[in-house]
Amino acid sequence: MSTQLENDFTFDSDLYQQKLPQYYRSVLSSFQKAVHAHMSALIFSFFPCIFGNFSFFCLFAALMGSSLLAGAIGVLFLTLFSYLILLFYYQAKNQIN
Repeated sequence: MSTQLENDFTFDSDLYQQKLPQYYRSVLSSFQKAVHAHMSALIFSFFPCIFGNFSFFCLFAALMGSSLLAGAIGVLFLTLFSYLILLFYYQAKNQIN
């Protein structure tokens, strides 16, 4: 039982060193595009969510008896929902590309 391959493959180190920067730049560029889109969505959703939570808890006593409480809770859920939609969209978009 032989374990040798029929075609002996030799690794061309010089060709590898010549082609590596091209592949590296291509992969890095596509990675930066994917991360940039995801981080933009995260940042633009994170700050409104933090601001909404902060203002909701600070103004909870003032909002307790009014319809503004329902609006404040609605805005918090809308922010969270839109963040999740963008997150899933960018994840699906990255898998297709």
